[in-house]
Amino acid sequence: VAVIGLTGYSREVTEPAESGGERQSEIEIIYEQRDQGVADRNLLGPLMLFQRSDLKDDLCVCLARWFAMYSEHHQPFRLYFSAVDSSNDSTLEEKLRQLTEALETLDKALNDSSERGLSERIIRLAKPFGGSLGTRRSIEDLGKIIADTRNELVHHAVKKGRQGARGPDLLRLTYQCELLLIYCLTSVVTGSPRSALEMIKGKQAVAKRLRVIED
Repeated sequence: VAVIGLTGYSREVTEPAESGGERQSEIEIIYEQRDQGVADRNLLGPLMLFQRSDLKDDLCVCLARWFAMYSEHHQPFRLYFSAVDSSNDSTLEEKLRQLTEALETLDKALNDSSERGLSERIIRLAKPFGGSLGTRRSIEDLGKIIADTRNELVHHAVKKGRQGARGPDLLRLTYQCELLLIYCLTSVVTGSPRSALEMIKGKQAVAKRLRVIED
C-alpha cells in the first residue's frame, strides 16, 4: 500500500474554530515534498497487495496496527522489503537468508523470543496458511527444508540424510518464504490470518509467486 498523505489531529494542540471556541489542530503526519514539483510515482500496481478501497472503513485501524508493529519490530519488515526489492543485486542465496531471518524475527515479535529452532518458528507461522502456500509438502516438512537450506547457506552445516533446496527448488522455496511473509504481514494489517487471505486472494502479487512454486 502506498501512503502519499496522512493527516491527524492533536488532542493537546488547539486552534480557534470558525464557529467560535477551540478545535483540535490538524497535523500533516505524512506529506508529499512539494518544493520540487510532483514526482512520477512508481506504484507497481500489479504487484501491490491491496488498495485503499479494500480496507473499506478500517483504514485508521489498519494503519494503527501497521505503525504499532513497525515501531516495535521493524527488522522483519525491513528484511522483507530488502529481499524483494528488484533494484538490489542480491543473489538467490542472499535473498533466502534475508527472508528466513525476517521469518525468524517476525515469529519472535508475534509470539515469543524464547529459544526455538527456525523450523519450529516456520511451522508456527505457516499453520494458518497451510493450504495457500502452493506446496505439496506438509507444513512440518516445509519448516525442515527451509531450516536445512538456511543452515547450509549460512553455517555450511548439512544434517545426515537431509539436504537443503538447490537450483529450481531453491527458487521455489524463496518464493514460498516471500509468500508466507506476505500473508503474515498482511495479517498484521487486517488483524487475522483469515481476513488477510480473503483480502489478497487472487491478487497478482500472490498469483505470480504461486505460479513459480507450483511449476
